[in-house]
Amino acid sequence: MQGPTPATVADHDLQYHLEATDVIMAPDGFSRPMQVFNGQYPGPLIEANWGDILEITVKNSLKDNGTSVHWHGFRQQGSNEQDGVNGVTECPIPPGGSKVYRFQATEYGTSWYHSHHSVQYGDGLVGTMKINGPTNGNYDVDLGVLPITNWFHTTAFDLLSQNSFTPPTAQNILVNGSAVFEGKGKYATTTIKPGKKHKLGIVNSGLDSYFHVSLDGHPFTVVAADFVPIKPYKTESLVLAIGMSLLHTLHHNPY
Repeated sequence: MQGPTPATVADHDLQYHLEATDVIMAPDGFSRPMQVFNGQYPGPLIEANWGDILEITVKNSLKDNGTSVHWHGFRQQGSNEQDGVNGVTECPIPPGGSKVYRFQATEYGTSWYHSHHSVQYGDGLVGTMKINGPTNGNYDVDLGVLPITNWFHTTAFDLLSQNSFTPPTAQNILVNGSAVFEGKGKYATTTIKPGKKHKLGIVNSGLDSYFHVSLDGHPFTVVAADFVPIKPYKTESLVLAIGMSLLHTLHHNPY
């Protein structure tokens, strides 16, 4: 076991600020309209310790759209109005408006946050979350959270308006917000230390795809799924459904 517990970490408020804006970006070298948090894709990491109170101010600077932000995987027991699902627990935040979300990190592990307004998250309004707590397995290095998504060169709103009876075909897969398309863009890189065991959370933040993830010569030990600790098991590959988060460790043997 590694990481803090509620008994060793004093509850305290952590403040974050997110601003949703319209931008033109090229995550894989192909420029297209996007909607992002704080001018970056993916949005900034939100990190806390188990038991902390999160106070997150969301400002909507989108030109035409309302928005709301859902904190994926949090139970929101006693704080249902903070869940961020517009049309269910709140009205959308109008353009020019803002809202302060306040809730306790009653779960621990890795997850993500995203717009819950229409298909906005498919255009970039996503980010990762890491709540530090016990881990069902030993590790030496924490690599954080790695989001993976299928990526379209057409906006999600345009795809939605096509009224197709078959799922659209993505032009790319982004790892941590980047990829290469027709020789442009760049691949995401992660540095691992020889002989060390690493902890890594992987999130499927895609619109309509499962992902099969493997790393040549390095089996995974899965220790949690969607904020739920599980009995560790080893596997050569991972399967992640949409919205799913897996926390695992991997051991790097130097060649």
